[in-house]
Amino acid sequence: MTDESIISVTSEGITLHSVFKRKVVRYGNKVIKSGPDLRPSEAATMRFIAANTNIPIPRVYDEGTESAPSITMGYIEGERLDKVWNGLPEEEKLDIADQLKGILSELRSLKGEYIGSLHCGKAIDGRRFGFEGGPFDTEEEFNRFLLSDTFSSTAKILRDIAFRSLQRDHELVFTHCDSHPGISSSKTEYWEFVKTFNASDHRVNWYNYVGLIFPKCYETEYINDRFLGSILRH
Repeated sequence: MTDESIISVTSEGITLHSVFKRKVVRYGNKVIKSGPDLRPSEAATMRFIAANTNIPIPRVYDEGTESAPSITMGYIEGERLDKVWNGLPEEEKLDIADQLKGILSELRSLKGEYIGSLHCGKAIDGRRFGFEGGPFDTEEEFNRFLLSDTFSSTAKILRDIAFRSLQRDHELVFTHCDSHPGISSSKTEYWEFVKTFNASDHRVNWYNYVGLIFPKCYETEYINDRFLGSILRH
């Protein structure tokens, strides 16, 4: 797909989402997701999930080039959950939470042998910006990777406390890394839970239902991750 084709579709389509340089534009019964930071593994991951689970996921029709990254996929009718959640009746919220629990359970049933993206791609920790490395054979290697990007002014004792606090024996499962209302990869089992609260908007009471969606709450890991966020540059 060329730059010109993306521009023509964008000019005629309906923009569903736009942040920084990334856009999601509807064009009839298809959607084009584009942006310079779009990773090739995203389309491959969507195809992998479609082939290995019963999770409803848009069909991937086409991919862009390295110079003009994009994914053309099927359009699925619906509304953004964070825009409608507070106005939904309680029984509908519980039903949605149960559906999400089923999807998450099926995704997590795909076990990993390393920490990284599909086909032994790099692991990404997105906070202020994406920090890439790996893939990693063990959780300890991944923890060291995270702590390799601390502020230079961070006291050594704080780095040591952080490293000792990070566990090394979590199960490795397939995860979706942004389960908040707003790329799947093989990560530690707690990853989705703590990342759920990234960029959280607590005006949306969706967060009160997180405990119904996840098989367990990773409270200690969440607190550790908040502390990491205070000492990491990314």
